[in-house]
Amino acid sequence: MIEAIQKANLTNSTEVLEIVKLAYKNKERVEICYLNFHHLINPKWTATLKPIFLDKKYILADGVGITFSKKILTENHISKIIEPVTDIYYSILKYAEINKFNVFFLGGNEELIHKLSFTIHNKFPELINLNFEHGYLKYDDRDVLDKINNSSSDILFIGMGVPVQEEWLSQNESKLNVPIIITCGGFLKFLSDETPRAPFWIRNIGFEWLHRMIFDFRHLWKRYFFGIPKFLFLIAKCYFRKKN
Repeated sequence: MIEAIQKANLTNSTEVLEIVKLAYKNKERVEICYLNFHHLINPKWTATLKPIFLDKKYILADGVGITFSKKILTENHISKIIEPVTDIYYSILKYAEINKFNVFFLGGNEELIHKLSFTIHNKFPELINLNFEHGYLKYDDRDVLDKINNSSSDILFIGMGVPVQEEWLSQNESKLNVPIIITCGGFLKFLSDETPRAPFWIRNIGFEWLHRMIFDFRHLWKRYFFGIPKFLFLIAKCYFRKKN
C-alpha cells in the first residue's frame, strides 16, 4: 500500500497538462489514474488494484486521505499546489476544447450519458468531436473497443467506478489506440450535472467528498461511514509496522 501511495505525486493541473501536451506532441501512450482511500480499502486492492497501480507511471493524489497518508507513511510529502481531481479533469477538457481534440467518454448508465451529451455542450461549446458510451458492458466487448478505436479520439475518459474502470483498462489497454487515457470515477456525474459541485471553499479544503455524500447519501453513506474508520485503521497498521 505504501508503494502505491508514494507514487501518487500528481496534484495540480499544471503538471498534468504538461504530461498531456507532451503525450499528444510525441504521439505517446499516457495513462493517468487517480488514487484515493476508496481504492485502498477495496476488497480487490491486494490481488487486483495494487499491481495495476504499481505498474502506472502517472497517478493523481485524490483527496485528503491520500495527502494525509503520504505525510504519515512516506518521506515524499506533498508540498506543492493541490487541486481537487475534478478541477484537474475540467482543465484537461478546457485544453482539449482549445486544441480541438476528439474526446470519448465511457461510463455511467444510459440516462447519465444522455444528460452528458447535452450538458457538455453548454460547458465546452467548442468541444465538438465527442463520443459517448455507457459503462455497463463486458470487459471484452469488442463492439465498444471498435467504437472507441474508430472514433479517432485523442482522450478517453473512463468513469466506471472502482475497481471496474481499473480492471477494464488493465484488460484492454493493449487493444486501445487512444493516446491519452484517464480514469475519472464519478467525474461524469459532475460533468452531466447529475451531482452538483461543492462551493469553492469546500473544494479548496479537500471536503468535496462530504458535499457529494450529502447530496447522494443513499448511495454513498456506507462508503464513508464504514470506509473512513477502515482506512484509518489500515494507515495506523502500516505506520506502526513501518516504525517496528
